[in-house]
Amino acid sequence: MIMNRNLDQEEANKSFRKNQKLKGAGNRARKNWKKAAKRARKSVIAKNFLKKEKASVNEKNKIGKGAAELDADDELKIIALSMQRGLRAFYKADNKEVDLASSGFNPMQSAVLKKSNVDKILGSEQPGNLPSTGGPTRIDPDSADFEAAESSKYKVAQPAFTCTRVGDHFFKDVRKAFNISEDHYHSSFALDQNLDESNMYVVSSKDASGKSVSFFFLSPNQQYFLKSCTINDYNCVKRLLRKYTHYVKGCKKNKDGASATLLPRYLGLYTLSFADPKIPSVVLIAMSNFFAGRYHIQTRYDLKGSMYKRHASEKEKQKKSPVYKDLDWIDHKRKVIFSSEQEMNEVREQLRLDTKFLRERHLIDYSLLIGVHEIDKQNIEYYTDVTENDGVVFNRNGDDFIYYYGIVDVLTPYGGKKRAETVFLGNMLLREISCQPPKPYQKRFMKFCDDHLISYVGMKPPEKKKGWLKKKYKIKRWLI
Repeated sequence: MIMNRNLDQEEANKSFRKNQKLKGAGNRARKNWKKAAKRARKSVIAKNFLKKEKASVNEKNKIGKGAAELDADDELKIIALSMQRGLRAFYKADNKEVDLASSGFNPMQSAVLKKSNVDKILGSEQPGNLPSTGGPTRIDPDSADFEAAESSKYKVAQPAFTCTRVGDHFFKDVRKAFNISEDHYHSSFALDQNLDESNMYVVSSKDASGKSVSFFFLSPNQQYFLKSCTINDYNCVKRLLRKYTHYVKGCKKNKDGASATLLPRYLGLYTLSFADPKIPSVVLIAMSNFFAGRYHIQTRYDLKGSMYKRHASEKEKQKKSPVYKDLDWIDHKRKVIFSSEQEMNEVREQLRLDTKFLRERHLIDYSLLIGVHEIDKQNIEYYTDVTENDGVVFNRNGDDFIYYYGIVDVLTPYGGKKRAETVFLGNMLLREISCQPPKPYQKRFMKFCDDHLISYVGMKPPEKKKGWLKKKYKIKRWLI
């Protein structure tokens, strides 16, 4: 009996020592795990930077031709790759603690960042006939110089060039106001490690809609694009930037916490100048693509509120994705239908505030760009009424349609040329042309929105006002 008790005690002691060892091993494993987690947190930026989010854009909404499909000597092909290399160098400069080289995401060694005067590079001057839009903004551009390499891993010729970002401390605040992280913004334009040429999409000026002379570079996920600007556009953005940043940050927030403004989402301003005189210097402004939605946009409209010659031309209608105009919108009997009067009034008030901001800066010629998706009632479970893509897209479910909309083309000041156009082509010929002074332009735009654009479920049509002739005829009959 005593022997059995001693054996039992010995077994218990062995079991206790074994448990203590396991407990110690567990503690050591726990400590090692905490250290590993801490190291992972430090390197998570580099890993997330390379991890491309799955684009939510519908395949049918994608536009442009891949830069790889362009001719080898095409200027747009060279510019696209240079822009991506410049953006990569800027991200590296802002995140020096991130070891991108170990992840294979390494800018060219010839990139040297420095401060520069971008106006000297472009040779731009402030136009004397433009009205004031809030005073000049203090801007210190950053530049990245790239030397021409005799041997390069890229297929495309890469002459020496300088990429400059302008006012990025303002644009960082704008991106933050729209809930766009720095990692997501830069990774959207990132050039994949295994590629030897640009993977952006290109829309040339001849393929752009309307009278546009700009060309566009769309990011690989098509959520953002770079639009070429004139020197006047560039100067206008510089003058607006401080006020624009303050306005965007001060707007009310949508349900995702992003700024609810319908103004264009300007996210960056860049210039490229090449040592090769055959390649022109360019100014590019980065913007959100609010047509990058999950639903196929079948029809597009550009609405200014004007009725004079506002039909899409036959040439425009022959394009793959034509853009219709104000009179086409009325002929097609369209209306953006909201679920309640309150919801409609909130959007109308935002439109009023946005256009008031433009009016106070003497800007005209802006328009409301609308994309329409017709709901497939056979697959109704596919649809959800949500704000897509971090608040980039504003959409609304009507009875049979979903609408994507936002204000575009806001960089036209009402200067001497526009004044002359109003007088000679409008007033003297008794025409209500599109070009009007800022205050009448806004008033006409908002009237069009009230009469033809927005409505809500159950809204009664406005009573028709009797004309002067009808009133006069009624009075005559009463007198008789």
